[in-house]
Amino acid sequence: MKSLKNSFLGLLLLVTSLVSAQHHLKHNIEYSGFFDSYYYRGPIAFTGGLGSAIYGGDLCGGFGCAKFRPSLTLGGYYKLWPRVAFGADLGIIGLGSKDKESTRNFTYKGTNIELMAYGRFYLMDEVVRRQPDLIKKKITVKPFVSLGLGTVLFFPKTVDASGQKVDEDVNLPMTLAIPIGLGLDYRISNRISISPEITFKYTFSDNIDDVGEIYGSNKAKDSYTHFNIKVIYSPFAPRQKPKKMSKHDAEILNRNLNEMNQSNDSTRAKNDSTAKDDEDLKNDPNVKYEDDNDLLQTTDPNAPTDEIPTETDPNSDINKDEENAGW
Repeated sequence: MKSLKNSFLGLLLLVTSLVSAQHHLKHNIEYSGFFDSYYYRGPIAFTGGLGSAIYGGDLCGGFGCAKFRPSLTLGGYYKLWPRVAFGADLGIIGLGSKDKESTRNFTYKGTNIELMAYGRFYLMDEVVRRQPDLIKKKITVKPFVSLGLGTVLFFPKTVDASGQKVDEDVNLPMTLAIPIGLGLDYRISNRISISPEITFKYTFSDNIDDVGEIYGSNKAKDSYTHFNIKVIYSPFAPRQKPKKMSKHDAEILNRNLNEMNQSNDSTRAKNDSTAKDDEDLKNDPNVKYEDDNDLLQTTDPNAPTDEIPTETDPNSDINKDEENAGW
């Protein structure tokens, strides 16, 4: 139980680290020279899967003698670079089989609790040469391969033909395992995907079936092949469609749009009035233009003038005032 508790704590620590990384990096646009592509780090994705597994060991090695039992996995992963993601799964895997050798006639039923860390490489992924294409290029189906390392706690129950339990002396029902996987991500939306995958898990123990050196017919280590269908949810990914607006927000938006339209209509009316005045001025025969934009002079003798009289003008009001003052 202590090992199981440590597995849960390890998964919790991983998820906490991924959420923290997503919080700091979700807005950053990165460029990978190795993959020659722009990309976003993440987003963090949470996974839940259901499936079954085929045991391979001393008692059985294929479909003919295997007994399918359900499995459950929970986990998450984080896309660190283009085509590359890292993650972990905590799984409860049911295994079972009949004995391929009728002389022994054993029956095996067991449960494995596993914590698997893995790296995933996508065989197909978006290649973005220009930053604006980050929001445009989306691939619906992405095949991938994976490789990792994990620990397995195994709880076997193997009985003989009379129902007597076969119990080999195993000091620690725990072993390392290497998962090698193949699968694909099928994108439903920006936040939801479906991922069927198959993973071969090679263990470093010959006792996960409780049939090892004493009863076993070979020295090969035990393994199992896991078939799993995962639902992937990325809560921090942008929504594919905008969130439905509340009635209150819609009223505020409509009011702002009406005020903006009124302001635009007022500005348009002023511009039209100014353009009409300019047109009337152009059509005035008393006004001459050097070109369409520059006013040159007016030929209307009664038109007011802004000219400032000079001191040499004998008719100017300034000279008359000087004469009256006796200058």
